[in-house]
Amino acid sequence: SSEFVKLQFSWRKPDQSMQEGEVICGLGAEARVTRCKAFGIDAVVKERLPKAYRIAELDEKINSSRVSTEARCIARARKAGVRAPAVLHVDATTKSIWQQFIPGPTVKEWLRSNPASEQSRDERAIVGASLGKAIAVLHNVSIVHGDLTTSNMILEQAGSHESKDRGLTIIDFGLSYQSTLFEDKAVDLYVMERAVESTHPNSQDFVDCVLQAYERHAKKSKDIMRRLKDVRLRGRKRVMVG
Repeated sequence: SSEFVKLQFSWRKPDQSMQEGEVICGLGAEARVTRCKAFGIDAVVKERLPKAYRIAELDEKINSSRVSTEARCIARARKAGVRAPAVLHVDATTKSIWQQFIPGPTVKEWLRSNPASEQSRDERAIVGASLGKAIAVLHNVSIVHGDLTTSNMILEQAGSHESKDRGLTIIDFGLSYQSTLFEDKAVDLYVMERAVESTHPNSQDFVDCVLQAYERHAKKSKDIMRRLKDVRLRGRKRVMVG
């Protein structure tokens, strides 16, 4: 597949020092993200971290499966037309994925710089519609992202009016999986809703644009939106009960 380019060398082992030009740009419970050069382009290497509390054999199996699933979901998403980083290489030994680096502000940063107003209304509608369409295309090919926060979306062409979707790119498919269930797709939308509401006050206009575009582009969107109402209700009950 053109999504994968085979390296002629292995990435460093975890106990080796970082190569020149590498910069750790993210360290979480699940993975370490490093920015570097690969194939002459800016790249990001995501290395899944071992869990000391898990049996070694089980940890190896889980991380191998997650790396493989993530790479396949990215490739499938790109093939369907969703903007996502190109996968350059998958290293099964270090449980690492080399991906194209995507420049630009995250949607989280962009929304904070463009709060709801008469001046920003049209741009917010464009970005929201772009996101809704992207999620719909993912769901149409049975990909559930699993972590649709505004930190996992980048506007590669944020200031360009020549780009109809502002270069909206979905990143971090670490929790993604394949599913045809309405429930899973509805939960994916609910995660997005909650992420926007909790991080960006007064952004109902943005969420509405996302969902309207989703309904236009998603297959069987009426069934999914009905299920979303059920998911919202369950979420409110959990909040009330504690």
